[in-house]
Amino acid sequence: VAHLLKRAIRELGQDYEAFRKLFEYLQNAKNPAFITMLANVLPFIPNGIVPYAAAQTSLGDLPFLAAVAAGSALQIFADCAVGSLILSGDYLVAMAIFAALILFAVVLYWKRDAVTRFMNRW
Repeated sequence: VAHLLKRAIRELGQDYEAFRKLFEYLQNAKNPAFITMLANVLPFIPNGIVPYAAAQTSLGDLPFLAAVAAGSALQIFADCAVGSLILSGDYLVAMAIFAALILFAVVLYWKRDAVTRFMNRW
């Protein structure tokens, strides 16, 4: 299933010029699985374009699926929570969750060597 998903995303993403820089960055990255996971965690990068870009890399099927799932799960949960909080008027808590996501991404990047070693055990 991961192989078919990756292949379909690769074919769909070839037509979009706007994604070329992200594709090139991921293709030249030392560890594209880490960059894929990190990009999915960031709240200001749309979740839809990251799998398109990651499908263009040499990632194997399992690292591709794991990186997209690990990065997207937290982001999707946080998006739902922030949306609900904004609708209920809790703007401060919503901003705190948004800031916590950014802080989490910064810590992931700061500890990228340890995270990469952990990811390479797959």
